[in-house]
Order: sequence, then structure tokens, then C-alpha cells
Amino acid sequence: MSNYEMAVDAIIKSEMAGNPRHELVLDLGDTPEYLIQHANFQPRQMVIKGSTISKACFDHGLRTSFLKRLPEVLNKPKSLFKSVAGDASGSVVVVTFEFHSNIIPIIIPIRPDCRVGRSALYNQVVSIYGKDGESPEAKWKRQGALLWEQK
Repeated sequence: MSNYEMAVDAIIKSEMAGNPRHELVLDLGDTPEYLIQHANFQPRQMVIKGSTISKACFDHGLRTSFLKRLPEVLNKPKSLFKSVAGDASGSVVVVTFEFHSNIIPIIIPIRPDCRVGRSALYNQVVSIYGKDGESPEAKWKRQGALLWEQK
């Protein structure tokens, strides 16, 4: 089991015991090449906060097994869209090949150049959730937000 996987376990167990570890910052590895080439991200370390892991698990109902595979999932995306949120500041949304409840695609918003604490800048996963409703890919393509997709 990797350090990342052990940290995910520790965050979830701590949350269940009533001692959340939201302040932890987990290293997801180098920024994938598709983010550098198609979204103009800088080649920084990718991170995720403990609070984001907890929210994905307990509020969004994502499985621990999925959260433990996050570095792998980020390296094999289905498609990439620029964020259509008003305050996005260069953020993107990764659509994965994974599904929540077998029908809802899992998406991963990522914000570039985030200062985490007093540390250097990182590219940060800011959320992970199943996107219900209309197909997010079809909707975002109509809005002209597609940056890249797996062929």
C-alpha cells in the first residue's frame, strides 16, 4: 500500500472516530501531461486536502477504493473541460471513466497554482463528485468548454 493510500485510510478512519484530519495535504504526484499541454498548467506537484477526501467520501458517497486510486484515475482521464463557473480562475474539470452508483460520471475539478499553507504553489484537486443530471460532457461541449478528450 502506498503512502497516499495509507493517508486516505487514516483520514477516513479519523473522520469516523470524530477526529477529522482536514488540514492534511496529500501528494498526488506530478501534474499529468494533458493538463500541461491542454490547460496550460505549470508542471507542479498535484495535491488534495484531507477535507476534500472527507467530503468526497462522506458527503458525496464515493468509495474509499476509488479515492485510493485517485492518482491513477487522474493519469487516465476521459476528457478535460475548462470550468464554466464564474470564479474559476483557470480551473478545469476532469471527466473520468469512473461512475458513481454505476450511472453518474465522476468529475474532478482542479485549480492551478494554489498556495497551500505557506508552502510553494501546487495544482490542487478541489473536489470530487458524481455529476448527475444531463450528461456533463454533452452540456459542456455545447458551451464550448472542451479542452481535450481521449480518442
